[in-house]
Amino acid sequence: MATKRLRDLSVSELEKVIKEIKKPYTDRDKVWANRRKVTLRKMESDLIQLPLSTRAGGNKALLTYQTEEPNQDAHRRVKRLISNPPDIDIVIYDEDDEVKQKAQQLKDALKALYKWMNRGKIQPDKLATVFQQRDGLGILKLDFVADYADEALKNFDPELLEEGCDECDDENGDEEVTTENTPVGAVSRAQKKAKARYVEVKTKHMDAGLIEEEAAALAYKEVTDEALRRVEPPFRLSAPDPLVCYWTRDGDGIDTIVEVGKRRLSVLLETLRAYNVRLINNRLINFGASGATGDAIQDRTIPDNEGLDGQYDNLVDYWEIRTRTEIVIYIEHPKLLKGSGNSNISGSKKDGKGIVIGFDNPFGPYSTGYVLIPADITGSVNPADEFQPPILGSISLAQAQNILGTIRMSAAVDTALAGKYIKVEDAQPAPQITTSSADKTPTVKDGKPIQQIPGEVKREESPNLDLDKAEAMLAAMGQKFTFNEVLAGDATSADSGHKLAIQVSQADTQLVPYQNARAEALAEILMCAIYAVKKFGLPVYVKDIPQTQSGIMKNRVSPVQSVRAIMPDVMDIDFTLIVTIGSETPVTKFAKWSALEQRYRNATLSYETMMEQTDIENVADEIARVFEGQTLVAVMQQAIPIVVQMIAQQAVAKIMPPPGPENAVQQGGNENGGGMPGAESPGNTPIAGMGRLPGVGMSPAGPTTAEYGPRVNEGGGEIGTVSQ
Repeated sequence: MATKRLRDLSVSELEKVIKEIKKPYTDRDKVWANRRKVTLRKMESDLIQLPLSTRAGGNKALLTYQTEEPNQDAHRRVKRLISNPPDIDIVIYDEDDEVKQKAQQLKDALKALYKWMNRGKIQPDKLATVFQQRDGLGILKLDFVADYADEALKNFDPELLEEGCDECDDENGDEEVTTENTPVGAVSRAQKKAKARYVEVKTKHMDAGLIEEEAAALAYKEVTDEALRRVEPPFRLSAPDPLVCYWTRDGDGIDTIVEVGKRRLSVLLETLRAYNVRLINNRLINFGASGATGDAIQDRTIPDNEGLDGQYDNLVDYWEIRTRTEIVIYIEHPKLLKGSGNSNISGSKKDGKGIVIGFDNPFGPYSTGYVLIPADITGSVNPADEFQPPILGSISLAQAQNILGTIRMSAAVDTALAGKYIKVEDAQPAPQITTSSADKTPTVKDGKPIQQIPGEVKREESPNLDLDKAEAMLAAMGQKFTFNEVLAGDATSADSGHKLAIQVSQADTQLVPYQNARAEALAEILMCAIYAVKKFGLPVYVKDIPQTQSGIMKNRVSPVQSVRAIMPDVMDIDFTLIVTIGSETPVTKFAKWSALEQRYRNATLSYETMMEQTDIENVADEIARVFEGQTLVAVMQQAIPIVVQMIAQQAVAKIMPPPGPENAVQQGGNENGGGMPGAESPGNTPIAGMGRLPGVGMSPAGPTTAEYGPRVNEGGGEIGTVSQ
């Protein structure tokens, strides 16, 4: 008898499956939740119950204290871990140039895909690292939007492209038409544009000598690829909370995982629109085929809430069960609203509790699409102790610090609010006060002053113990578990460079296992994306987002960025995907590059190896660019002197025409080349024929008075005699 698929189970049967998977995680949910209360400073309700004072109307603390150290310790570690982006490499086992080119294209596409999936302020990779350092385990989840190409390719129906729109109504073809008013044979403006582009490309290939069938196939591929280039990639990366995920594992990793939580109804309706899911009288109805298989879906990045009222923003229960072969999603019916009418509407999934949709897993049979990123592994079979956070020591100390700090602060407030009393010395006799036998209250006779009781005024003692030694001990213990502040750049000038280098090296060594776990998870996520592209059969184009954090895009206007592609036939080549994450800083990079350059000069390292050891992504393209750049510089060095000489010759020829009969006698100067217009000069004078130029053909003393008249004295303007 064949095994029943999850999508064929009723809601009650699915609920039993989920309870069975969640059963071993009962202790984990409690332990991890308590750790989060300490880390995220949520112990207010527990600390306030300490029996420290009766002044607040009960036996409890007056003021609580919660340390922030575990949370800040986790943040310092996360900042250090995510400071370096992953390095993606493709290792191939073939010397063929075509295979090398495909491997390089895949590497560039995966690099662009990683940056695209981690865009935004809350990056999934960073969030998963936060869970890893704070809880001991992070999870990455990949989803695939299978209908991403439907909108782009809806106008490229092969039959419509071949038949054309010769019989279409021209008036209807000039504007967008709808289903209600579309005449028979009419097409929209977008369809006509697609047809025109297809005919243009097909004609070009036929003119190149291809037969009609080959030209049509090639033209269809080109126009559809152009359309897909304008579509966002179908992958969505997220980092779910580990406390809402429950899984079972085998030798190949996670084989079944359940995510149980709540989702906003408006987002779910937008997501399931392709499955024809509607909300009628507060009941979800699936108008599609029951149990139909489809492709994976996921929440839109920005859901379209047009036409949805505020009632659709209610949270509903959401289950997602994944195996390596199928994905099942359960959505609870929303709560009934007043005046909603009959709630017993047929068409919902079994049991009437909600709706169930199932489809094949696009990442199978290799992965579920969920990947674990563990921190410290203990080897325990109990999920509560299997993974431990690196800040567990800080969390344990924080519990004691919170209690001791609450006692000290509450005792200080209690002391400040304590009542006054009079301290009486032991040798001092008790005052004689006349009292009444009825109520034993002091009385004073008329006209006599109230008797004063000598002694020191004191306040009632409170349980303020000396906690200095205990707090000092906890502080000393905390230094052993806390991520040293010097690694965050807060070192003092007294620390030597050697000491700081050793501390940084030790910290990097401690973080290596966490970086390796994150790198392996990213490699599996990227392989899942490749599997989905292979199974789906259409290429996925990714726009290469430039890195602006390091100032690469500064002062650049409208740069042209590449569009990377993951092709379905990429699995035809034999390759291995390797993701590495280091902890290099600009200083260490410069030192490494300097050493590589020295080895290259000493001929102990090849040029290609030196390029590969840098942060260059495409070594072949970079070598080609280096060749082009050096060639351009060499050509410029040779061409610039020649160009300057040619320009100088043209300028000289323009201001100094060659001698000839027509230039024998010219107006404009004397025999020395100078003079005023109207003077004749011989034709052999180089500057002859031009007006007088300042300084040309003149003596240092300037012109004589015999040629130009009396000289004018400087500053006066009057005419005076000039001595010869």
